[in-house]
Amino acid sequence: MSHAEKLALVSKYKRVSDPTNKRSVAKQYRTLKAFPLDLQKPANKAQKKELRKRGFFTTDKGVVVDGPRDSRRRPVKARRFAVIGKGEGVKWTVNGRRDYIIGLTPAERKAFAADPKVFLKAHRKMMRETYPDFRKARDIQVRLQWGAYQATKDFAPSMFWTSDTLGREQKLMKHGKTDKLTGLHYVIHLPRKQRKKIRARKKS
Repeated sequence: MSHAEKLALVSKYKRVSDPTNKRSVAKQYRTLKAFPLDLQKPANKAQKKELRKRGFFTTDKGVVVDGPRDSRRRPVKARRFAVIGKGEGVKWTVNGRRDYIIGLTPAERKAFAADPKVFLKAHRKMMRETYPDFRKARDIQVRLQWGAYQATKDFAPSMFWTSDTLGREQKLMKHGKTDKLTGLHYVIHLPRKQRKKIRARKKS
């Protein structure tokens, strides 16, 4: 690919300070091509700053993050997307389903690695206190979000203390030497009566 073509792609997502610097443009191009840029969603400057702290990949225009998937990892079309809080994570709405990916700071990852069960119990309590969806949910599932991009692997929390691979990650995380764990991916389902109430409020 020519320098002009690389520059054209990079310019869509990042500000290029020196368009004539072929080495710099090529480096930015390789970084961007490592991510599925078609998954970019809008976020403002403050949100992007916080999302980056929590393991998400951002461009000058938004955040690159995968959407909901079914049990076979096939994409599920979402009706709405939102960055939640000040940039703690993102949320999708799919009918009665809600997907929350909450990014963890480096300090939170270390706390998780130190005692996953205690951390998850406290985190789930915090989610119930913060987001009304969690108090209404008939079913709450939580996964470990390893990356935030298309075709990423995710794991049941119980695997973290039974799997050799995740056990090694745990040892590294305790010393702050890895950031592969983006955060926690909650999938919740609202009862039908709650969906009707939500739809009624929107119509009124």
